[in-house]
Amino acid sequence: MEELFLTVLIEEEKMAKSKFRPLHDRVVVRRVESESKTAGGIIIPDTAKEKPQEGEIIAVGSGARDEAGKLVPLDVKAGDRILFGKWSGTEVKLNGEDLLIMKESDIMGIIQKMAKSKFRPLHDRVVVRRVESESKTAGGIIIPDTAKEKPQEGEIIAIGSGARDEAGKLVPLDVKAGDRILFGKWSGTEVKLNGEDLLIMKESDIMGIIG
Repeated sequence: MEELFLTVLIEEEKMAKSKFRPLHDRVVVRRVESESKTAGGIIIPDTAKEKPQEGEIIAVGSGARDEAGKLVPLDVKAGDRILFGKWSGTEVKLNGEDLLIMKESDIMGIIQKMAKSKFRPLHDRVVVRRVESESKTAGGIIIPDTAKEKPQEGEIIAIGSGARDEAGKLVPLDVKAGDRILFGKWSGTEVKLNGEDLLIMKESDIMGIIG
């Protein structure tokens, strides 16, 4: 813990020297060299359609403002290890180092080394276990093989805290861990957590709840 605190202090000092301070809901991220397995034990398959990237946050903005002008702090902090989309952020060079500037909304979640659950999805994102496709779901819904893009069935195993409305108020998700859902064939990003193939997706990718 003390080592992490010292690391964060050093990074903050570097950012101060670089004369760059991210504004609002933006963060500065150092990309971690892509590996098949992240530091938190998350395996990212090479077959993933858009392979997510791992990074470390080295500076954060003060937060976004709601309609009333009230500051809404970010859910991430300097030192956090994160997953983000392959095409997220803008590349910059600060103090000779290649970095990324992105919005917090581009971040899929936080990799937690010490926690029982190795990954915490952010905001309106959920972690889904895909259920083997059948012609009839557990809830009695028949999915014809002739469907143009056959929807997939899955079980939600973790959810984010919710999205924020224009007033900055947290709006809880309409789904919860344990829900059986239908989602589009190409929805989500593939990852492997604790040896299990899972998907990270937004709540908006979910068609509905079975049962």
